[in-house]
Amino acid sequence: MLKYKLLLILLLFAALFIPVPVHAGEVEYTGSAHIFKNDVRSAQKSSLNNALLGGIRKYLQQVAPERKADITNDYLVFVNDYRILRRELNGADVITTVRIDIDDMITEDVATHVTRQINTAVFLITGLPDYIKEEQARRIVSSVFLDNQFTTKDQIPFEQELIDRSNSADVQTAFQSVSSQYLFDIKFTLKNYRGGESCELISDSSYISLGNLSKSIPILRTEVTVEDNDTAQCILTAVRLSTETMLQHTREKLIPTPGVKLELMQYKLCFENADELRTINYIIDTLNKRKYLVKSEMTEFFDDEALFDVSCYFLPSELARKVKDIKLNGIKDVKYDDDSVTIVLDSGADF
Repeated sequence: MLKYKLLLILLLFAALFIPVPVHAGEVEYTGSAHIFKNDVRSAQKSSLNNALLGGIRKYLQQVAPERKADITNDYLVFVNDYRILRRELNGADVITTVRIDIDDMITEDVATHVTRQINTAVFLITGLPDYIKEEQARRIVSSVFLDNQFTTKDQIPFEQELIDRSNSADVQTAFQSVSSQYLFDIKFTLKNYRGGESCELISDSSYISLGNLSKSIPILRTEVTVEDNDTAQCILTAVRLSTETMLQHTREKLIPTPGVKLELMQYKLCFENADELRTINYIIDTLNKRKYLVKSEMTEFFDDEALFDVSCYFLPSELARKVKDIKLNGIKDVKYDDDSVTIVLDSGADF
């Protein structure tokens, strides 16, 4: 019996030293910055920024070693989330180690996102229940901003500088410390919540610009009702829908969409051997999440064929190659011509 207890202890002890696998889109990296004129806070910010950019560079070296691009702050748009693992002083240097969740779309579409003419913005969210994780809400709101051609690449540095979000002077100081053009203030109110059934979320939004900090521009009030038996998911879906409505109104009435350097093209996306709509929706959703499509609208679904009108920044030949590169289970072939892309599915494939 003693021998078995000893063996169990040894196995448990050894398990403590088994490295935990890091997700394919995650890297750890350490950045440093020198403290000048006793300004520790600026050095902390710089060391974090250096760690994030270094992590992105390391990730690209691992997954796309052929790419020889300068990693600038524009690439921070691909940081889904990060966590500070360690921060310490070493003499006159601040050293920061982070674990970074990097969006895998960086491997294909850096040029699209970096060269697109977009506005820069940061946002302040208040009013959500404590059980909603801040990083989840941040990720959803950031993605909606990007869909409406607002990059939130300064969001993380902005939050690092923000000490008291209830203090308007401190919020403005944090905003002025980054290079973004706009600061959006989004106040949420949870109303008529029925646990396990539905939720109603009200949002009141406004913004200020870097060029006129004294004038707060009201945007609109939104009221969104979502039915979902998952409490957190219900609220997060409502956050996404209300943010979409707010930003669409902003683009239509207040801040026009800037020009685009790349040409937006429209053509047909066809599906063959599609047994059910679920399969098609899965592929369309994947293409949307990777930002391959700017817009997609089904125009026909008959028997085992479906037809979409799509808008994107890629030629049909380029989109066909990207669909092949994703290597989704069940795609038998991808064809293209000058006016369309056709995805041929394996009949009955399990997605």
